[in-house]
Amino acid sequence: MADKTIPQLTEITDVDGNALVVVDNGTQTFKIQLENLAASLAPYGQPQSTVNVGASPVAVATPKVYNVQTSTGAISLQLPAVSGLVEGARFIVKDVSGLAATYPITLLRNATEQLEGVSASYVMETPYGSWTWNFDGANWWLV
Repeated sequence: MADKTIPQLTEITDVDGNALVVVDNGTQTFKIQLENLAASLAPYGQPQSTVNVGASPVAVATPKVYNVQTSTGAISLQLPAVSGLVEGARFIVKDVSGLAATYPITLLRNATEQLEGVSASYVMETPYGSWTWNFDGANWWLV
């Protein structure tokens, strides 16, 4: 039997249900089937749904995008318990009203976890600002 060269994969183009679609140097496409692939990758990938926030407090879940409307007052988002999270979990917060300087968006810790290495809440006061938070298995970091 002759040896067969396996091409080097250069990009992952899609996760489709239980298949990972990959492309080698742009000439061939391969589809790799794995049971429960999409569900297994969900905590590590892009947020899966959008939550429109206009009142607080809001319990954060991952992976999600939180579009925060602060036109009537400050908003607080409460982090989930770390016991139910996997390393690589992430979520996004966006000030869609552009009023965070007037009505700040505050991310509240759940317990002893740190935000950006600090044991305190984190406050957004930048109009139209956004955060992408990533969980490292113990604490949260901005990406």
